[in-house]
Amino acid sequence: MHSTIAGKRVASPMPSAAKAAERSSWNTSTCSSLRAVIASASGVLREPGAIMANRTPRRIHSSISVAQNVACGSADMWPTIRAYPARMRPVLNVEIYSDVVCPWCYIGKRRFEAAVEQVADDVDVAITYRPYQLDPSALPGKSAPVIEAYAKKFGGPERAAEIIAHVTSVAAADGIEFRMDRALRANTLLAHRALHLAGEHGVQTQLKERLLRAYFTDGQDIGDLDVVAECAADVGLDATATRAYLAGDGGLSEVREQLVEAAAHGISAVPTFVFGGAWSVPGAQDVDVFVQVLRKLARRQIDDAQMHGAPEHDTPEHDTAEHDGV
Repeated sequence: MHSTIAGKRVASPMPSAAKAAERSSWNTSTCSSLRAVIASASGVLREPGAIMANRTPRRIHSSISVAQNVACGSADMWPTIRAYPARMRPVLNVEIYSDVVCPWCYIGKRRFEAAVEQVADDVDVAITYRPYQLDPSALPGKSAPVIEAYAKKFGGPERAAEIIAHVTSVAAADGIEFRMDRALRANTLLAHRALHLAGEHGVQTQLKERLLRAYFTDGQDIGDLDVVAECAADVGLDATATRAYLAGDGGLSEVREQLVEAAAHGISAVPTFVFGGAWSVPGAQDVDVFVQVLRKLARRQIDDAQMHGAPEHDTPEHDTAEHDGV
């Protein structure tokens, strides 16, 4: 894969989707100026059913462009945000593409939230969760133990056990309890529709956390209407209204449209964090990497506002070139 940075094509070490289903990390070359490649793009999950990036042109910058620009730079290389006038406090809009049965999405959520907390004195971050289905072919209303699903997808029970043990250990280090011995794999369209509804009521982040906990810790069937409605009620939505919304076609067309948009943008693995509609960073990056990305883009936003006299909110430079696919 290649990407374009400042008019130059830069090799990006994105691994081939044909080699493995789980993307946990990949090694890269020695860093060199702003063309540096991120040292560890960990925690990206791609499974059968994902739409491959090389089938559609990208309309956002290369998925590791931002991280390339910051991974090898020290934070003290850049002026602090506090050096700018208080009226120019930046606001970054971030769309997070993820699925509620993706372990790296839960880990990435927790790490990104920690990064947002670290920059909270200087930067405002507005988060919107966008839908992605790791297994859209899963039958609605049917669920199965995740260990069975992993064994089928990843080459047998031994490999499945290794993957589960690994992500459980990583999650524990980030303060998340995984009980995947009782997790039930299910179609996640219902959950994404509920998240769309929650977004309209300002509790999307809370419902996202509740659904992740229901799946990874509590062993609940997040493909079951009653379970999803109960989770929604736990974060303040009306359970009866939510059941009616999900029993009908509430949010269905909107979620399906967003899934199509994700494919058009070349989103082929999750989690993927899209900043200002233009820059994306894949995977459950370390907290420090997310912090550097947020600070770098905040400074860029302020510099652009000073140069052009524009509002301090997101004013991304959209990439008009088509990039090679993964």
